[in-house]
Amino acid sequence: RVVAVVFFSLVVNGVRREERYHVVGSNDEPHSIAGSICAERAALMQLRFMPNLESITKIVIVTDDADSVSPGMLCREFMASHDRIPWDVPIILGRSVCKKCGFCITGNACGDSMSCFSDTEEFEETQRNIFAICSAGHEQSKYQ
Repeated sequence: RVVAVVFFSLVVNGVRREERYHVVGSNDEPHSIAGSICAERAALMQLRFMPNLESITKIVIVTDDADSVSPGMLCREFMASHDRIPWDVPIILGRSVCKKCGFCITGNACGDSMSCFSDTEEFEETQRNIFAICSAGHEQSKYQ
């Protein structure tokens, strides 16, 4: 499962607004690739009819997997052809494992989605509080 948050700026009456705006998209991948959509494209499609859109300022892509995911080829082509995404827009990738201590929100400590699961009480508590920071309190782990 993947979620993308796309931040953008607006210009109203010739003046750039200072507020931060964003849209959120999630991936939907049925059994056929022809019917799939990535989280980034799902979020960007919401901007299609946005009046006063100036530019995309940041794209954040997060997954509940142990390894972060980068945009795939179709998504990269879509973003490259989007007239409001600058070539130097920051794209931030996130995952469910703290890079400092290895704490994992999903209980999956390695990249193999079928192994490394733990049924400990700590895992169950973390599942109840999905927005928790890592067990060692690494504040920066929320942003990496």
